[in-house]
Amino acid sequence: MTTHDVLTYSAKARKHKQVYPYLRYGFVVSEVEFVPRRFFIHNDALDFFAALGNIRRPKELDRFFARLIKAEVETSKRMESVTFGGKRPSLFRSEGLLNQFVASGASR
Repeated sequence: MTTHDVLTYSAKARKHKQVYPYLRYGFVVSEVEFVPRRFFIHNDALDFFAALGNIRRPKELDRFFARLIKAEVETSKRMESVTFGGKRPSLFRSEGLLNQFVASGASR
């Protein structure tokens, strides 16, 4: 995972989201344990970064992906309803989460 990767894929995600704003883009990296600082500095349009270096057991990985995919699909559906369904939200916010999808299913 390099700065170039973050810049390149963030730019690609931004272009695709101009046409399809409900698309979700992110990185899943198995060999790092934490989201690198360069992601926060250089990211513009990626929606998530999963650092999976701390997850060792297949069942933990399965639970992690199940929760992540469910959350991303729900977010995509909400964005789609705003874009095409006439929903008019009164709040938009983006938050960098720490340990949101820990293997046990409980937030730290």
